[in-house]
Amino acid sequence: MQAGILRWLILAMGILALAGCDRQVRPRRPLVFYDETGDPSEKTTALSELELREIGDWVATQTPDPIWLIRVKPWIGEGKRGGVIAYIVPDEMTPRIRTGRAYGVPESKQPPGVHSPWRYAQVSMPDRNFTEHFIRPPLSELPFEWPMIADPNSQKTSPMSKEEVIAIVDFVHQPSSYKELTAPRGISGDNIRRILESPILHIERTRNQIDVQLGFMHGLMWGDGLSVELECTPTGYKATSWGEWVS
Repeated sequence: MQAGILRWLILAMGILALAGCDRQVRPRRPLVFYDETGDPSEKTTALSELELREIGDWVATQTPDPIWLIRVKPWIGEGKRGGVIAYIVPDEMTPRIRTGRAYGVPESKQPPGVHSPWRYAQVSMPDRNFTEHFIRPPLSELPFEWPMIADPNSQKTSPMSKEEVIAIVDFVHQPSSYKELTAPRGISGDNIRRILESPILHIERTRNQIDVQLGFMHGLMWGDGLSVELECTPTGYKATSWGEWVS
């Protein structure tokens, strides 16, 4: 009898240990990141309790999974809010990457219908790991749309692997990655710092060429930032050029 009880205890402890590996401590309420700093401003006013509930209610019509982060974009005019993105708790999470679904929350109060989410990636900085706790991310760790690989022959795209996404983001976030960029492609220390601190917007690879865009896209024809071109080499990646972009 005692041996049987011991076996059950060992089995139960093993199940709990396995369950704990994927445990996530979800915030009691969604975290909110405003504009380009994370804080409310004149162009990005703080969400009211009513607006937070309305966002939560709309997302609940699309998925039963909770929101962990709300991104609020600025707006130039008065009486209107910029775009709102709701990031759902990750479907997968490791110490280096979180992957999940995100919804662009519509402004219309009409019946919601069915909206397709897009897949996001959130990669930790090379010297940091994600924990089971969610905190408001710094600019360099804001989620971005999942990177794609373009096939120039078929004009189709396919998603990158998690390993390649992490490797590219790590390379972009290492100051030493830009030491070979010399004139006329030279890059100053100030611009390297901007790259390291800016959020990643878009990554796409075509054959051995990788385009990484960083910065902010607040709306149609309203954004700015930096871009870095990389080349895949037998030993990793090489930064071949950089530039500024404005939309």
